[in-house]
Amino acid sequence: MREQVKSYLVEYFFVGKELTDEVLLVDDLGADSLDLLQIVYTLNDMFGVEIKIDDLSRMLSVGGACNVVSELCQKKVRYYLTNEKGP
Repeated sequence: MREQVKSYLVEYFFVGKELTDEVLLVDDLGADSLDLLQIVYTLNDMFGVEIKIDDLSRMLSVGGACNVVSELCQKKVRYYLTNEKGP
């Protein structure tokens, strides 16, 4: 999952190298507010999660974006496992 997020960010920012967790989206990659919103919408679609505006402050680095997506995906899995209906 982390690799998928990183690959998307590499493509989005046209970076010719692998991104480390410490890379900052705004300061290092030049993202603006519209970029951040586009990234959120795309990651929501890619992983079937709902990143909330409150999560944006945690997504200012590549590692932070990976962590937020990972946490939301884990919550989604736990929800489906605990709410699964048997036959």
